[in-house]
Amino acid sequence: MGTKSSKPAKMMAIIFLLLWATLSFAQHIQTITYQPTDEDIFNPERGFSTYLSSPVTLSLCNSLKAQKLSVIQRIYTIPQYHDKPLPQSFLDLMQKDLDIARKGGVKLVIRFSYTDDQNGADAALDTILMHIDQIKPILQKNYDVIAYMEAGFIGAWGEWYYSSHHLNNTADRRTVLFALLDALPVQRDVVVRTPNYKRLIFNDSLPISPEEAFNGSKKSRTGAHNDCFLASATDYGTYLENDIQGDKDYLHQDNLYVPQGGETCSPSAYSGCANALKDLAYMR
Repeated sequence: MGTKSSKPAKMMAIIFLLLWATLSFAQHIQTITYQPTDEDIFNPERGFSTYLSSPVTLSLCNSLKAQKLSVIQRIYTIPQYHDKPLPQSFLDLMQKDLDIARKGGVKLVIRFSYTDDQNGADAALDTILMHIDQIKPILQKNYDVIAYMEAGFIGAWGEWYYSSHHLNNTADRRTVLFALLDALPVQRDVVVRTPNYKRLIFNDSLPISPEEAFNGSKKSRTGAHNDCFLASATDYGTYLENDIQGDKDYLHQDNLYVPQGGETCSPSAYSGCANALKDLAYMR
């Protein structure tokens, strides 16, 4: 055992070693000053995406990377399964898409729908929930190559508006959204078609606050996708007609913490570059 007189000496030795290590580390610090650039940058989960309704291929991934694109919007339109379970062959196809995305160095934005016809048939709620339960193991296993999911399933294009099974109401939309959020790991988000759908689902008029951000709650994991960007004053119903700026203000705050996706759908008087740059910047 050491004596009391040896303890100060040991303490001084420890302090000396810590100072030596700190000075030695400081001598090897290198300062790098980054300069602004106008180059296209390959930025995972960000930027323009490619719309794809067929299987992912490695050649497509390589082509996108050459263009500095990192996201594929993979749409699964499955009218043949609107009233039956997903077969193993479909689940295998989905897994293969994700395997190739991983190998190709890109990520997928995934959406399911049963029809691309406004008068077409979607699925009953029980069938939708069954399908979500079937794909849950794939989502859990492969979340590393999933950027986020679009809520989908209900109505034409999975946009939650038209629905042959009358699921275009807040209660059923909430059920589908919550099932998807539960199917995905907490690290991944789901986006819905309009900001008002989110407000109604959570019975909350306020966007995500800094205190709520990234806390794992369902609200903190729900973003938006605008599928008619610049198509009209309201972006074809994306924004409430009587509060367009209020909806944009909501997204301006909400999008600090959740994904914002979307696409264009129709040229209009609002489609000019100035409007695009303004809205893209404001809604992040």
